[in-house]
Amino acid sequence: MSESDHNSFNWRLSHWHTVLKAWEKHSFLGYGLGLSKQSIDSKYLPHNDYLRALIEGGILGLFSYLVLWGIYLTQSIKLVRTSTLDSHKDLSLIITALIIAVLVGMLTENIWSHTVFFFYFSILFAISSWDWNSPEIVSLTN
Repeated sequence: MSESDHNSFNWRLSHWHTVLKAWEKHSFLGYGLGLSKQSIDSKYLPHNDYLRALIEGGILGLFSYLVLWGIYLTQSIKLVRTSTLDSHKDLSLIITALIIAVLVGMLTENIWSHTVFFFYFSILFAISSWDWNSPEIVSLTN
């Protein structure tokens, strides 16, 4: 009934239940990347990137996915704490806020599908990870 009442929250709960039931059949390795829709014969993604990682990659895939985001978050927090330049600290704070926003947003949306966002996020993360105290970077900022 909850799939037809036009309530987004009820639809998500019903869809997530269906996804979890399908996941039980291939719990360790999942169905494979990009097969979350096919695994439940649906035209919709799960609208939850954690469930998507679970059904497509199984327990191993979800664990790897969470470790990746944990590394992103710890590295960005480390950069905030160790940065000596205000501009570097500001960029690191922005990236930390972006990571937290993405982690929260992935609960109810398919952020994983937004390739353009992750392209620019990866570039910003790489720039913030540079050694900003090196002579080449310092000469650019002066």
